[in-house]
Amino acid sequence: VGAGTAGCLLANRLSADPACRVLLVEAGGRDDYHWINIPVGYLYCIGNPRTDWMYFTEEDAGLNGRKLRYPRGRVLGGCSSINGMIYMRGQARDYDHWAAVVGDPVWRWDACLPFFTRHEDHWRGADAWHGAGAEWRVERQRLSWEILDAFAAAARESGIPPATTSTAATTKAWAFRGQPAARRALECEQGLPASGIRPRQPGGAHRHAGHARAARRRAGCRLARRRAGAAPRRRRCSEAGARGP
Repeated sequence: VGAGTAGCLLANRLSADPACRVLLVEAGGRDDYHWINIPVGYLYCIGNPRTDWMYFTEEDAGLNGRKLRYPRGRVLGGCSSINGMIYMRGQARDYDHWAAVVGDPVWRWDACLPFFTRHEDHWRGADAWHGAGAEWRVERQRLSWEILDAFAAAARESGIPPATTSTAATTKAWAFRGQPAARRALECEQGLPASGIRPRQPGGAHRHAGHARAARRRAGCRLARRRAGAAPRRRRCSEAGARGP
């Protein structure tokens, strides 16, 4: 299984039994590469054959025939070593979908959640979503950025409460903290794709191509939306509480 998060955890659990002899095989190298231990270092790990398998997706008609990079960790720690030191689980509805597809309730989110919490040592302690005292230490990001605080405030004003997990069934939006202009995943309210969300705060240069919730935008962004068969429209929203198109 390799020495990614799952492989290392499994090997550790198996080796706890003195009757077992465990050999864990990893195709990549050691995790002593300095960029692995720096959050922004993932930029130098992804697309680097030293730590990445260098996979690409197939061409996709929905992407104008483009291929996308598909990072997979080729190093001790696997993808966890090239993920910017971010702890993240899959979406709850994905697990429920898998269970429905294969007809096996063991894959449902509520059945898998105990296995996630069992290996976790969350800084908040144990609760319904997190575990404590196990192998995987999860710390709070201690940095804060004005643009993310503004987006979070806009989400609260729009009726989206904050959550301590990004993968609960009720989670609608989330943000990475720790970058001057961090990525934000937004669930689309009307199913209309946005061609881009560009932060306009000083130092903000990251472009997120995703879906727009079209609720409120407070962070001074330009929102470009495209309807089928129509030219893109741009809306500037520099004032707090400005409504999207």
